[in-house]
Amino acid sequence: MFNFIPKNKFIFEKPFASWSLDSNDDWQPPVSYPTVTTYGDNVNYLITWDESNLRWIGKDDQNNTFAWSPNTSSWIATGN
Repeated sequence: MFNFIPKNKFIFEKPFASWSLDSNDDWQPPVSYPTVTTYGDNVNYLITWDESNLRWIGKDDQNNTFAWSPNTSSWIATGN
């Protein structure tokens, strides 16, 4: 049997199938957001979630693609 406890707040729609709610009712990805978000002279990566590979993808200003490695806390060129 389930006990339903109303929380009296709105929860955004689940952004991706692999994400789950944390104790604050915020959606969290299975891989934490990259800690490195810039390169060169503080130019920002364009960072998006890649659901099919369960990873973060970053693109630089030349449209080069990188995958975030949480094990090394660095971006790895994908060759795409």
